[in-house]
Amino acid sequence: QMGDLAQICVILTNLALLPAIGYACWVVAIKKDYSFTLEAATAMAVLAFGVVFHICDVDPANFNPDSDSTLCIENICVNETSCAFTRDENKFEILQRASFEATYTLVALIAISLANIKPFVAKFFILGAAYVVIHFGFKDDRRFKTERFLFAFLGVFWSIGWLFARILIDFRSYRHNNSEINKSEFIQIIASVAPLKQCLIPATVLMLVALVGNFGFADNHFDTPKSKTYLYVHAWVWQFPFFLSFYFIYKFSYVWNQQKQKLFEDKSVRGY
Repeated sequence: QMGDLAQICVILTNLALLPAIGYACWVVAIKKDYSFTLEAATAMAVLAFGVVFHICDVDPANFNPDSDSTLCIENICVNETSCAFTRDENKFEILQRASFEATYTLVALIAISLANIKPFVAKFFILGAAYVVIHFGFKDDRRFKTERFLFAFLGVFWSIGWLFARILIDFRSYRHNNSEINKSEFIQIIASVAPLKQCLIPATVLMLVALVGNFGFADNHFDTPKSKTYLYVHAWVWQFPFFLSFYFIYKFSYVWNQQKQKLFEDKSVRGY
């Protein structure tokens, strides 16, 4: 039963994405910022694929037909008296890849969201290009076994490039009205309106906890990848803080861009 509880924890901690989804939907519905539809849709995809994938991720040797899902489990019989449960590896691989690709796309979307790219169509195609690169990287490898996996990271770096491009465009626009300003001063000005305590600090803390838990603890310190301890750590030290951080990331993105816009419109502020 403890194994069942650990598996349930892994499934349920995907729900930590709900605050981010709710916030993105609020921005779309109430604030009428329809570009945030991508944030909501991508988080929903990660939640859906993550839940289904982890429901499917059951060890056939420990399969309990009375309590576990048969989504990826088949009962193979050699004859009438010799039967055994086995996992449908094709279905499992598809769900695993979909979950991983969606999660990396969600990460790639962070920089695109911060860049506040408009209109929606442009934002959609930029994220779509990132997804294509990520998909290519995950096509044959999901565990850092080949150099092809690096394409998944290229998809993330692609989005970061757009954030730097947006900052550069804003800086040049800023310089148009004030030629004396330099890049350092400009960064200080836009950083001064960033919601650090309310958004950036909690998002950073949660993300660091998740990264340490995943790469420094969960993936390296347990002999069996599906042990009970691994499942608990994967659920509460990796998934829960990682997914919850996106609520603060989305809020930071929206609030920061709104504050920057006010600065651009405030002629009393030096350079705007």
